[in-house]
Amino acid sequence: MAHELLQADLAVRLFEREHGQPPASLAELVPVYLDTVPVDRYSNQPLRYHVAGGQFTLYSVGRDHRDNGGRFANLKTYLTEDSYDFDIDTVVRQ
Repeated sequence: MAHELLQADLAVRLFEREHGQPPASLAELVPVYLDTVPVDRYSNQPLRYHVAGGQFTLYSVGRDHRDNGGRFANLKTYLTEDSYDFDIDTVVRQ
């Protein structure tokens, strides 16, 4: 899961650098930045992606298989409690 998130995150950031704003959807990254839209292994759907105020949020629904609306925690909390999504910062968040 972290591989797909990292790949998508880097593609979004490259697009943003080249276009001055993040893409409206992950589909905009295909085929120039990604071969396909990355699939969340927990939902078998595309990774969750939202843009608001010029900032993007990218995440997996995580191990509880539910979209918790982009609710994030640190790795210890994520692994011991339900109701959290998984993003690229989960492993380094305090």
